[in-house]
Amino acid sequence: MLSGSFLASPLAPSAREHEEALQMDFLAEQHLVAAKLVRKNGANRTDAERELFIRKSNSCVVCARLMAKDRGGICLDDFDWWSLTPDWTVVDRQMLRLVPPHIDGPSLVPD
Repeated sequence: MLSGSFLASPLAPSAREHEEALQMDFLAEQHLVAAKLVRKNGANRTDAERELFIRKSNSCVVCARLMAKDRGGICLDDFDWWSLTPDWTVVDRQMLRLVPPHIDGPSLVPD
């Protein structure tokens, strides 16, 4: 167990630094996968519950669009927002054309 003095030491990260280290944005592709899974999970629900799952999925689709913005963007004009089984290829094709994401991390190429 950690003592209180360790948490207050100058070497220990502050609460804010700790939260920032744990926070990681989802990539557009991850939001799209989440959208598909949420819709799939809503398939076996009642009408009212199904609509809630579709709305949650739509939120993930919008997040995917926002996260793709700096990488070339995706257009959702032809996306069927209220279908339980929309044509995902409308978005999938555009995702494949996105510039690869920049991920902060150590170089994979040795110095």
